[in-house]
Amino acid sequence: MSDTARKPLEQLTPGDIARAIGGNEPTDAQADVIAGPMEPTLVVAGAGAGKTETMAARVVYLVATRRARPGQILGLTFTRKAAQQLSRRVQMRLDEFARSHDFVSRGDEVSDIAEAIRTEQPRISTYDSYAGDVLSSHGLLIPVEPDATVINETDLYILVHSIVSEWDRPFPWSVGTVVERVIALAEQISGHLITTDDVRGDEDLLSQAVESLETKAAKKDLQTAAAAQEDRLALLDVVDAVHERLRSEGKLTFGMRMSYAAQLSSRFPEVVDAERRLTSVVLLDEYQDTGQAQRVMLASLFGGGERQPLAVTAVGDPMQSIYGWRGASASNLDSFLTDFPRAKGQAYQRNLSTSWRNPPEVLTLANSVTAQLRNKNKDSGATVPVLEPKKDSERGDVRLGVFATVDDERGWVASRMAGKYRRYESDHGKPPSAAVLVRRNADAEPLARALRAEGLEVEVLSSGGLLDVPEISDVLALMRVAVNPGDDEASMRLLAGDRFRLGAADLAALHRRAQEISHRPERSGEDEAQGIDKLRADFASLAELENIDNAGLADAAHNPGARGPFTAEGRAALADFDAVVAAVRDRLDQGPAHVLSVAENALGLDVEVRVRAKLGKGEGRQQLDTLARRAADFASNPDASVQAFLDYLDVARGVERGLAQEIVPQDGRVQILTVHSAKGLEWDIVAVPHVVKGRFPKDKAPSNWVRNSWEIPSHLRGDRRTDANPGGVPVVDIAEATNYKELDELLTAHINELKSTVGEEDRRLFYVALTRSKSELLVSAHHWSEGVQKPLGPSLFLQELRDTVLDAPHVATVDEWVNDPGDENPLENSNARAVWPEHDAGGPGEDPSSHAAVAGAAREVASSLPVDLGAFSESSIAEVVAAAGEEFSDPLTAAWLSEALIHIRQARHAASDVIDVEIPSRLTATQHVALERDPASFAVNVMRPMPQKPNQFARRGTTFHAWVEEYFTAATQFLIADDELPGSGDDWEEADQQALREQFLSSHWAQKTAAAVEVPFAVSIGGQIKVGKMDAVFRDGEDWIVVDWKTGAMPGGKSPDSASARKHRQDVAIQLAIYRIAWARILEEETGTPVPLERIRGAFHYIGSGEDVYPETLPDEAELAAAFERRFAKTIDAEHVQRALGDEDDEIGAADDAARGEKTGGVGR
Repeated sequence: MSDTARKPLEQLTPGDIARAIGGNEPTDAQADVIAGPMEPTLVVAGAGAGKTETMAARVVYLVATRRARPGQILGLTFTRKAAQQLSRRVQMRLDEFARSHDFVSRGDEVSDIAEAIRTEQPRISTYDSYAGDVLSSHGLLIPVEPDATVINETDLYILVHSIVSEWDRPFPWSVGTVVERVIALAEQISGHLITTDDVRGDEDLLSQAVESLETKAAKKDLQTAAAAQEDRLALLDVVDAVHERLRSEGKLTFGMRMSYAAQLSSRFPEVVDAERRLTSVVLLDEYQDTGQAQRVMLASLFGGGERQPLAVTAVGDPMQSIYGWRGASASNLDSFLTDFPRAKGQAYQRNLSTSWRNPPEVLTLANSVTAQLRNKNKDSGATVPVLEPKKDSERGDVRLGVFATVDDERGWVASRMAGKYRRYESDHGKPPSAAVLVRRNADAEPLARALRAEGLEVEVLSSGGLLDVPEISDVLALMRVAVNPGDDEASMRLLAGDRFRLGAADLAALHRRAQEISHRPERSGEDEAQGIDKLRADFASLAELENIDNAGLADAAHNPGARGPFTAEGRAALADFDAVVAAVRDRLDQGPAHVLSVAENALGLDVEVRVRAKLGKGEGRQQLDTLARRAADFASNPDASVQAFLDYLDVARGVERGLAQEIVPQDGRVQILTVHSAKGLEWDIVAVPHVVKGRFPKDKAPSNWVRNSWEIPSHLRGDRRTDANPGGVPVVDIAEATNYKELDELLTAHINELKSTVGEEDRRLFYVALTRSKSELLVSAHHWSEGVQKPLGPSLFLQELRDTVLDAPHVATVDEWVNDPGDENPLENSNARAVWPEHDAGGPGEDPSSHAAVAGAAREVASSLPVDLGAFSESSIAEVVAAAGEEFSDPLTAAWLSEALIHIRQARHAASDVIDVEIPSRLTATQHVALERDPASFAVNVMRPMPQKPNQFARRGTTFHAWVEEYFTAATQFLIADDELPGSGDDWEEADQQALREQFLSSHWAQKTAAAVEVPFAVSIGGQIKVGKMDAVFRDGEDWIVVDWKTGAMPGGKSPDSASARKHRQDVAIQLAIYRIAWARILEEETGTPVPLERIRGAFHYIGSGEDVYPETLPDEAELAAAFERRFAKTIDAEHVQRALGDEDDEIGAADDAARGEKTGGVGR
């Protein structure tokens, strides 16, 4: 018998338990946290310090030593993904302990613990979900209906948009801007537990203070403050209207739900008693990201006062508090020490300072960045330790650079990233994970182009970055013009761009025609150069106005006049433009997803992006498909309009809101995303570019109540600075001012103080960026970029890194550091020599400014050539064009060659017996099954993707899946009756939904506890990325079962040997095999231990019949990859492809020529 088995359970140490389950021995600091006292404790855990494993180990320790039962433990975190990961980690560790030899050998002595582990689970969920539970149990005390529906951010945006669109009082902003500001103001009001009347009363006090001043020499800042105050009062009326609409429809926002839960917890002792009866141990994850309402709820329920302190452990990192802009309170960690006091004094503090992620060089730089913040907080609040590397940590490679121009910097980042990428692949036998972290969304696409030029596969993950992709900008511009012909910025992008190529003289004439239609006075006596200059000036002035009722360029294109100064080519281009806009406008009533598809096809973008990909200048359809998915998600709300979707995208450009996607680091590609989105993630190679003055950190004052109407006054915030909260948000006492001058000085000083707090948050954000790297790091800046009048240069942050390197040269290598970039912006000079529009230069033969001319010329060449175009492969044509491009490198010739390839490709397809279809680099498991089942239909959908028509069965499945997810989430948190389940008893539910729920509740799955639900994944199999979501995962003893719910009938019915039944079983095996591989990799990533595929089974459960389908065998990764490769050589019926494409063309009004003759088609890479 081991030493561990001889010890009484109550005397086991964290090390004893780790050895019993075969885990890693905890460090002394981790053991101190794991075996900490049953009193409030703040754990400051640095980046990569292993907090999740430490929290899981604490749960096991408390259960193993009889300090708590599993069902008495509550764990809260922010995202559903994090909650599921923590829950899985905890349950796995508990099961491992229960199966360990030392535990089993104790026999009856531990039977009570074994039974508790078998029958109880810790309640682990998100902060939002827990607030919903509090509201469901006690909401009638306020009163709030316990079954009120919580709407997501997309549906909230649509609801507010509908109210603002019909508002009877004008605002000085666009509808989209008003919607954004109303939502922001409403969120702050909910988040700080105040009302609209509280804000109105404060505005009245401000007005009285201003009116009582002795002098009235108003300055600009005071005028701005007065205007913000007036606008805020107007926005408050809309907030009230939104709240009223929500109440009438029985809905809540997430912020409202949290606010109500905080009010219940702070006002009603019976709520506190009820929650404490359920809980003896509380774990609070990422506590630095909590807001004021969350702090009040948690402190009221589990904090100090007259009640006995609970064992509350909050884990957080003050250096990663980066979400102040969305409601997080940076001072909450400091406040924890007094919000959750021990019986004798403030809460304990423990530190986790060993980084298990970062190499020593990265940690040295990260510590230098946070030194200033650590020194500031050393005398008060939570102390922050210096991060240290783990023992025997491998060295990393850090490179710094400052370059003359942003183009030079992008080239360096791309070249260095490519070199590191390929060296890693060579050394490790597999591709690395890699990321470029940007401060601004607008920087994503230019960096992506530079990386692709180095032959790297790139994935842009930021919504704002997606919107800057050229083909995305084009298709959205067309949608904007179709909705609003007065959107001249969108019209200009299209008319002067590659599709219509309207020349400068015709553009000037079109502008004059728009003035005529608007009855504006014409200008006369101008030469062309003067006209163009004035045209630019007019557009600059128009850009400042958001509501214009005058005729736009699109109106003028529709009505150019019988006679006028347009060239023949210009008139043809305008007619083409008008027809394209009309085709899209005619479909505006069919929703965002359909209109997006119509616009894409009207511009011919599908062929264009595929040709670019063949030339190595793009990703094919990837970005268009991403936007299409987001349009489909948005359009799932029946009230979604095209205008609302476009406005929503404008919001997403600055703040990602509901467009943000769940990010999973992936091998085999470079992912580009914002630093905010990267928090909590890690990659082998990380680049942090554009660390320049004014951008990182920002030098502008933050959004604040003095200047911005959507902010509440700082003295109304719950996290304002007080004697008890010295780290809170700064406040100003305007009553101290006796005249306008003093008031102006007070407000200016207040704004500067707010600016300094944001500067600290930017410093923390930079620390987050650096600590994402597991191995290699690039950090860089530049002096000159497009459109700047003065050189930027490296910011203070990058200067500090260089200073650190000068003192410790082994930490990093400075590749280049340009100190004197010159007095003139070389990018501005190069721009001055550029041709505009790009193709308006003329050339031999027919005028190349005519799109039709180039297409016609290509057809003539194709028909006259004494060769069979079908004999040439796609790659050989691309090689010829690429070689010609090297010979003729000027932009005009390159553009001719690119377009020629497009038309030659079309002609080749028309003459060929084979149609090559490029398979996307990312496939869902369902798409993989579709490829196996029917390659021809799959090829059609890839060639011409169309939004799916509304389908009652699809909606049925979506609604049911959401209900099952909530069922398992609720069931793992509380024991509740069936009639208390989410959605049960709702009047609006369709009868078949209720029937599906009853059938599910009678199944054996409903009696089980899900280990995870709705699990997103992205895995590489056979060189293809498979993405998707697993419906549910269950423990099966020591093994696992991945289950997919099906609301339809099982194919084949009662004939298991029928062809449809056999085919279905084959499809099931493919889909579940992908899920099995994905789950194995997720487990390995979370636990560090490989899980054999044999320990994971897969099943489909058919709700209607109650049947389960378990494939006897599932293909492994090699078998799946081989099957996928075979599909590349699959020959399909091209007549079927052409017929299907023709049907779709009829539906969307496309003008593609239908190919003739018998053909076959191939699905290829």
